[in-house]
Amino acid sequence: MRPSPSADRSAGAELRTAQIRFLGALRAGRDITLEPGRGLFLAPPGDTTSSRWHIYQEGYVLRLTEAIGIDYPALERIVGPAAFTGICRRYLAAFPPSSHDIGRAGASLASYLPRDPVTDRLPFLPDLARFEWALAEAFVARDVEPLTWSDVAALGAQRLADLPMRAAPGTAIIRSEWPLGDLRLAKDREDGEIDIVLEGRPVTLLVWRHGLEPRSKAADADEAAMVEGALSGLTPASLLASGAFGAGPDAPPRLVAALRRIVELGTLAPLTQKEKQ
Repeated sequence: MRPSPSADRSAGAELRTAQIRFLGALRAGRDITLEPGRGLFLAPPGDTTSSRWHIYQEGYVLRLTEAIGIDYPALERIVGPAAFTGICRRYLAAFPPSSHDIGRAGASLASYLPRDPVTDRLPFLPDLARFEWALAEAFVARDVEPLTWSDVAALGAQRLADLPMRAAPGTAIIRSEWPLGDLRLAKDREDGEIDIVLEGRPVTLLVWRHGLEPRSKAADADEAAMVEGALSGLTPASLLASGAFGAGPDAPPRLVAALRRIVELGTLAPLTQKEKQ
């Protein structure tokens, strides 16, 4: 005989309750084997459920820390492996993973870091994390054939002016008061080779995907305005009206020159078939 629908629902509810208890205790660092109703596990031969639970619990944190470290190599290199593991433990307690993709475990690290004690002595860490995550996002961004300058030229000035721009997947602008490019290079250097002047070196970085490779470069004010406009879906006409390129007769040529530079880098999404018509 098949179980009744009510029996199926009851078994499903019990399983769901057990899963919630398991994950809650795992993330909170509690020993689930000491909680009331501890009959979740069978006793292992030659060991205790508590011992096995702690092994699993530690492995869970270390595996996530390993995955997070792939996306933040410079941050881990600068703070050191032990401190990085500590950061990840505290981060995972505050921002437990919400995705089935382990590659997204570190998605909120930049949001967490301002509250971490390590940031008190290394205040550039949140911005460095934003930069490294932007590079990680660019690496896995959806493939598109970027807009070309010949596509732009074919539109004509009037159509171009009123056409909303779209950034290619994986494109970002990172603004910081810290020299993020030099800090990122620390991931490949020995201790004696790291000597970075931090103060008074603000940067604006453009991050994008070129083929299969994430790239970054310092962006000037006009390039940053164009990319941020594209990220917001603005038209060139609205950007020009905003004053981002100054006023007077020099503004339109500045906009066109900046547009050409970012198009030739491959940072804008292609036109749709309707836009091409």
